[in-house]
Amino acid sequence: MEELGKQYIESAMKFLNRNPELKNFVKNFDDPKGFAWSTHPNIQKLSDGLIDDEHSATSFAYTMRKCQEIIRTTY
Repeated sequence: MEELGKQYIESAMKFLNRNPELKNFVKNFDDPKGFAWSTHPNIQKLSDGLIDDEHSATSFAYTMRKCQEIIRTTY
């Protein structure tokens, strides 16, 4: 899982770097439902952008949280 997790994060960061409005959304995301269950329209945009990764709800949420951590500490 660790290698797959790294691939998910790398793929998501590439996508987010090409979509600054979604990158900013991820950076500031704080919905109490979390990434997996939020109904915000940007969640669908993120999911669509990462469709080739075939995420489960858990892997999607984990990936988004790791990306959020990277964005908040790096940018």
